[in-house]
Amino acid sequence: MKNLMFFLLITLIINMTLSSEENKSIHKNKDFSITPLYDSDNQSGELIMMKLKTTNGFAPNVNVAIQSYAKSLEEYQALTVIQIAKLKLKVLKSEIKDNVLTLEYSGTMKKINFHWYANAYKKDNKMYLVTATSKETQWKTVSKKLTDCVNSFKLNKNK
Repeated sequence: MKNLMFFLLITLIINMTLSSEENKSIHKNKDFSITPLYDSDNQSGELIMMKLKTTNGFAPNVNVAIQSYAKSLEEYQALTVIQIAKLKLKVLKSEIKDNVLTLEYSGTMKKINFHWYANAYKKDNKMYLVTATSKETQWKTVSKKLTDCVNSFKLNKNK
């Protein structure tokens, strides 16, 4: 479960579409698309990370991670909220709507005040986690870009 918090607390993606084995393109925008780099036998770990311009010593970012997780989205929510609390972070939002878990939380890590926004999607025995991270002092300026990016994530339908 350490991986769960690691991925919750890391970073980034812009205009992303995650796809199945049949369609391997993972990131598309007006300039390019790219195939994910992961082992098809072990689709776990951080899949992609992107950053905004560094300001005040930190680059706000969004990341996409895949985690093996056989239990329900509701159980994932409960576990995640407990883990956030153990890190002494404050949960600002935790809701499941349309089969998407949305979390927003903030707090201090390594003497820096951070703000996170994340969506988790359950598909088969995997959890697809899209997380935005910024310093709290950056959040007001970058939150729209970051949350729009996180909310743009879509899982492809199985063929």
